[in-house]
This record gives sequence, structure tokens and C-alpha cells, in this order.
Amino acid sequence: MGGTIFLQENAILSLVDKGGEMKLPLLEMKAKDLKKWESEYNRLIESPRGKWLKKKTDRRRRLREISTFIDKYCPEIRTGFGSLIDVGCGPGELMEIARYHGHDTWGIDAISGNGGMGDEYLSMCKLLTKRQGLRVDYIGCRGWNINWESRNNPAAHLIVCRGAIEQIMHESMDGVPHDIHHNCMAMSWQETNETVDRLVDFCSKARICGRPNGHLLIHANGARNTGWYDEAIVRAARESGFQLVMRDGERLHQFRLVL
Repeated sequence: MGGTIFLQENAILSLVDKGGEMKLPLLEMKAKDLKKWESEYNRLIESPRGKWLKKKTDRRRRLREISTFIDKYCPEIRTGFGSLIDVGCGPGELMEIARYHGHDTWGIDAISGNGGMGDEYLSMCKLLTKRQGLRVDYIGCRGWNINWESRNNPAAHLIVCRGAIEQIMHESMDGVPHDIHHNCMAMSWQETNETVDRLVDFCSKARICGRPNGHLLIHANGARNTGWYDEAIVRAARESGFQLVMRDGERLHQFRLVL
């Protein structure tokens, strides 16, 4: 059976997973702060993209899907291993689940919605992650390794990029920008050395933040030429000091840091 949700006014407050073990409520707020939070939430829901936003950030669905993803690809989150970085963290549910199980978590997301999910979605994600007290830096992916090191953070055991690599690499995608249509399959990777270099740069930042034998897990949404991406991301990771340990189709890759 799926999870059970409890509703209070217009916000989803809690989810209990199989067996009733996991509860992830929206955190309580002071009345004044809650009123301001709900006002901003309602403003976004009532915007032209409000219907899509509500569906995209549906807490019950996302917690269920991310729990399934964890069980299939990174079950170590359930048992505890230390620190986790979520690159392109969105509303932050993966971080919440990891934090629930005792991990130190850090999220990275875009500076703006251009080329990614759009400004309204980014605003909604900021609203949700802030309420949940999640540590997220909206700095994009070009300097996140510097931010990590400057804070004297411990090396990460697991770095996850779930459903965000095309948005992160939007400068290397052909087609109408993703924030216009939200359909990666309408786009294609630029099959160039420059794209490979950008993927190498991404993996190199993960290497700097990761610990030896730690894992990098990348799940792409998929584009028209995902076969090219499959080969390119493996090459980029290898050049950055990672070894492929698991592949599921052409879109999901798990690597182990060997340097």
C-alpha cells in the first residue's frame, strides 16, 4: 500500500511510509511566519503555471517516488553512511529522507529558472526547502565545489543528481529551452567536445567534494540522443577519477570514486 497523507488547510503536512515508520511533516511555523508562507504558496499556486506547479511538487507523489528510487539505487541511505549532496535538489524530499535517517545533507540548485524548470518552480522549491530547514545553496553548478570546501564540510559519501543533468547542462542542449515546455525528450544533447568538457567539469567537482570509494549517482531524464549521452557521461566520469559500478539503461549511472 502507498503512503497516507494528512491534510491541514491547503498544505500536505505529513507522510507515513510502508509500515508507518517514516513521518516527514512540514515543520511548524510561528503564526506570523505561517501566514506569510501560505500567502507566497497561494500566490504561486494561483499563477499561470499554478496547476502544473501543484502537480510537479505534489508531496505525496514525490516522497513515494523518491522512496522507491532510494530502495532501488541507493538503499544505503536507509542504513546511514554520513554525508550526502543533492545536486538539483528541487523541493528537497531526497534530502529530507536522508536527514530522517541521520545523514548530513547539502543541496545545490540553480541561480535562476532559465533553461531549467522556470522561475516559478524555483521559487516554490525555495519556499519548501526553507520551511523544512534544509541547507540549500542556490548558486548553480559552476562553483559548488568551492562552496563545499570553504565550509570545511566532510567529504561526501554519496552525491546524487536525480532528474536534473539536462537542466544543469542546458547550454549543451539543442531545442526550445526546457523551462518553456518541461519535456527533455523534445531536446537533444549537442554531440560536441565542449559538451563532454562540461560533463567532465561536473564530474570533477563531484570528485573534489566526494570521498574515496564514495558514489556519484546520476539519473538523466532522457533526451532524443540519450545513447550519445550514455557514452559521454561514462567517459567524463572516468576522466574525472570515477569507475562505473552500475548502469540501468542509458539514463542511470552509478560511479565509485577511485582516486
